[in-house]
Amino acid sequence: MILFNNTKIPDELLKPLLKAAARAVGARLGKVPVKLTQGRYSHTQGHFHNCLWVKRWALTGVRKWDRNEKLRPAWKKDDRKVYCDGGYIRLAMPAHNGSCSEDEIGPMVRFCFEIMMHEFAHVADAQEYKVFRSSYPFPGAQRRKKWGRRHIEVSAIDRVDAAIDRGAIERNIDALIDLATWYHERARKDQSGK
Repeated sequence: MILFNNTKIPDELLKPLLKAAARAVGARLGKVPVKLTQGRYSHTQGHFHNCLWVKRWALTGVRKWDRNEKLRPAWKKDDRKVYCDGGYIRLAMPAHNGSCSEDEIGPMVRFCFEIMMHEFAHVADAQEYKVFRSSYPFPGAQRRKKWGRRHIEVSAIDRVDAAIDRGAIERNIDALIDLATWYHERARKDQSGK
C-alpha cells in the first residue's frame, strides 16, 4: 500500500486500519495508492478510481496547473506515474473540529472502517476480474443504474457484510479505539482552544 496522508492523523493509527480493511475483503496491498484528505464534516467519504497508473501530483496535492515560480520544481518532480494494482482510493476522513459529540465518535470511527472496507472491496474486484466491470448495464448505454443496484456496488456491499459477519470489526477493535481516542483528544483540544 502506498499511503499519501494529507491529514493530521498520524500514519501509525491509519496504516493498521487500512491494512486490516484490505485483508478483511481479500484485496492485495502491493501497489494500491491510498490518498487520505481531511473532510469538513463528521462523516467519511470514499471514492475508488479504476486505473493502471495515476500522476503523483494528483495524490500529493501539488497542483500541476499552478504555474507559480516557487512551486515549479515541485510539480515537475511530481509529474511521475504511480502504477496501481487494481486502481487507487481517495478517502476523506471525518473532521475533528468538535462537530460531533463524545457519544458519536465510536460509531463515526466504525463507519469510517466500513467505508475503508467498501473501497478496498472495489480494489479486490478489480484485481480479481483484471478488467473492471462497468457500472453501465451494457456497452453503449447512456444511463447508469441507481447506486444501490449497480452490480459493482452490490458486490462490494456483499464483501463488506461477509467480512463484518466473520468478525472484522471485533478483530480490529484496538485500532478502532486508538483512532477514536485520537479524535476525542483532538475534539477536546479544539474546544478548549476556543
